[in-house]
Amino acid sequence: NTENPDFQKYYLEFVNDLLGLGVRGFRYDTAKHIGVHSDPVDSASGVKENDFWDVVTGRKSVKGVALSMPYDSLFVYGEVLQDKGVPEAEYADYMGQTASGYGHVIREMLEKHSAKNLDVISYHHQGAPEYLTTWVESHDTYANAHESAHLTDSQIRQGWVYLTARQNGTPLFFSRPAGSTRQNYWGNNVLGARGNDEFKHPEVVAVNKFRAAMSGQKEKVDISDNGQVLVVSRGKKGAVIVNIGTLSNEVDLPTTLADGTYKDAVYGKEFKVRKGRLHGLAGPERSYILQK
Repeated sequence: NTENPDFQKYYLEFVNDLLGLGVRGFRYDTAKHIGVHSDPVDSASGVKENDFWDVVTGRKSVKGVALSMPYDSLFVYGEVLQDKGVPEAEYADYMGQTASGYGHVIREMLEKHSAKNLDVISYHHQGAPEYLTTWVESHDTYANAHESAHLTDSQIRQGWVYLTARQNGTPLFFSRPAGSTRQNYWGNNVLGARGNDEFKHPEVVAVNKFRAAMSGQKEKVDISDNGQVLVVSRGKKGAVIVNIGTLSNEVDLPTTLADGTYKDAVYGKEFKVRKGRLHGLAGPERSYILQK
């Protein structure tokens, strides 16, 4: 019982031990199954209030034990999978959350090879976007009924580049099993072994570096009329082009980049900005990383 003070004391001592060893972040699995104040109280067990989250986030102590360092110095998010009736706003008062609904929209975009008639800019969540953990797919969507496993590595990669180029959210990359294919989802999966090589793909590496370099730069997202080309501009420092289409697409979209010629960090391809519009040719299911 997470509302039992004896358990809370035991657990908080464990957390403080981890903090003493240098841990600075926690992911709370199935966090939505731990109650908040609006949930029913287990009065039969003597519980008077649902205060687990108040204790573990340092708002109150339990039996003389308190969180040993400021909570705002830690990175904490809860796996609060979105569904009807989930009090997202209440959980947001304690921690970041998983934007699982947004991941569903991103996968729908990738399946259709188009963002047309889809809102892929909103994070579809009541929590502040800077505190959300985003993903294209998770271990659940890949393994449970293989909801996302049919998407190709290339499709997943384009979704990752788009998420990671954005200003908000903390993107989480699911590493698919090594040797997996769209016919054999498990590959040569071994417990504890790393996944396939997608995390080392040049597009993934480049956009990860882009994200770090663009810290603090405001985003502007533009999408082509056919929904196949997405441009994420980050101030005047950089922009990312993602073509989720299966054919090449001409790029002609607004950008906040200054006029000039920009060479992509992955393929060395040149794109031009003239009068505030980005021009060039994007290959099928390819991403391009531009920096000033």
